[in-house]
Amino acid sequence: MNLFAIRDQAADALRRGDLPGAIALLQWAIERWPESLELYHDLAECRWSAYEFPEALAVYDEAFRVCAASVVTCTLAAKKLFSIARFQDAARWLLRALDLTPEDAPLLTQLAEVYDRANQLPDAERCALAALELEPHQARSDSILANIERRRGRIDHAHRRLRNQMAMHPGPHD
Repeated sequence: MNLFAIRDQAADALRRGDLPGAIALLQWAIERWPESLELYHDLAECRWSAYEFPEALAVYDEAFRVCAASVVTCTLAAKKLFSIARFQDAARWLLRALDLTPEDAPLLTQLAEVYDRANQLPDAERCALAALELEPHQARSDSILANIERRRGRIDHAHRRLRNQMAMHPGPHD
């Protein structure tokens, strides 16, 4: 049996609602193919779906140990942590990713959003501005900056920022 067949079997188990079976299969597969990040990501997703959050996070840690150059592992872990309001932990994962790709505007924007939610407005502003420097059309970064302006009581500045974004870079977020 090859790696693709195992992943297909695990996906079939999930479709049937057999989460424990999918987890067991993926754990077995990792023993055979310990270098396959996809297996770790699949297993972490299964663990998360089973509300086994610490176990899922441990799988992301193991995946990062196996391949410390995986931006995907970092962003997946960060998104999961963000979803349960563990903003500082999400930020740590995103900072790992940015160590690997420091000029990644979407990652900077994601980190800005995490900092915004964690009420770390100066850090959020710094990251959003850095993202806009790299990619001026980043509507999400401008939205984050507008939200920061609003939270600081500068409503006119926030409105102006959003109007300028829509005029200069119209898009689906308008």
